[in-house]
Amino acid sequence: MNNFEHAERLAELTAMGTHELALMVIRLERDVDAYQLSDELQVALRQRGERDALQQLNAAIEREAALVLYVERLLGCLVIDDDGADIKKVSELKEVISQSPTTCLTRRDALKQAETLDELEVALKQCGYGDAAQATRVRANDKRKQAEGLSK
Repeated sequence: MNNFEHAERLAELTAMGTHELALMVIRLERDVDAYQLSDELQVALRQRGERDALQQLNAAIEREAALVLYVERLLGCLVIDDDGADIKKVSELKEVISQSPTTCLTRRDALKQAETLDELEVALKQCGYGDAAQATRVRANDKRKQAEGLSK
């Protein structure tokens, strides 16, 4: 629009009166609010989609880690005799097969937590916190028992 057209439009709006002009402003504000809300909803939906995709990816990674650990335990049940032939430790193999991959992962996590608690115990002793170190040792032993229970 050029200046003349703007002036004509302003004259029309002035002739309409303040009531009609106020209604137009209200409608425009409502349209702007609706547009802003639509934009915010699109952003929220995109963020939700990204968050859901990330959660699914993390779950898939966790399942894969459990399967890797499960296969490693299965392979650990194989030994090689003097002739180089594979001999299966049948009892250990049956034990591992009876467990789910998730159980293997939980067992590994419990052992890792026990190791971390052992390191914390040493640090607490060095800093002069004997009671806390003893409580940490008890917790580490509990984690080991939990891991043993999962391997049975």
